[in-house]
Amino acid sequence: FRDIWTTQSKWLVEGLTTSAADWQILITHFPPTWGKEYWIPLTRQFGVDLIISGHRHHQELHAPDDEGNILGRTPFLITGGGGGITSQETPSEDGEDDQYGFMDMTLTSETLKIEAISHGGQLRKTIEFGPRYPELPLALATSASDSGLQTRRRGTRQSRAAEEAPVRSLRQQTQASGDSRGPEGRLQVEQSLRSSSA
Repeated sequence: FRDIWTTQSKWLVEGLTTSAADWQILITHFPPTWGKEYWIPLTRQFGVDLIISGHRHHQELHAPDDEGNILGRTPFLITGGGGGITSQETPSEDGEDDQYGFMDMTLTSETLKIEAISHGGQLRKTIEFGPRYPELPLALATSASDSGLQTRRRGTRQSRAAEEAPVRSLRQQTQASGDSRGPEGRLQVEQSLRSSSA
């Protein structure tokens, strides 16, 4: 198990490091309360927006900065009450509990809304939040603010547009000039432009 964990952890960190996503949502079996010494710094360093987990046979929804949310600004949910397995506790007939149910998520480019709905169709809890930003180490955050630099989330529409502008410009130039390098040659040029702007 340790080898699998090490391999998957390396894969996750590499993926988060190179992510150009507007939203970073992690899905894992065990809730982040297990292995919190791993999940807390990871969510802060990379600005993870949400963790979805299962394992426990009931429903939990933890908003950013809720009391009891060990991740602080990263919300997490546990949705392990959807199957035929016995729930953690005895469910009520009217559904005024969190034993069985589901989560309804509405995602836009600016907000993520999650509604916890019980097996009786009862709306149990709603949270809504925007994308997170990575938390910089204190020394780096201080020097960035002192120099007037704005920290940005990797993958926002504005930052992606700025990063892709040279690539769009190249495409427009090659289409207008009837570039004869072919798709492979253009792809190599695009990749070198992307890596030089990173």
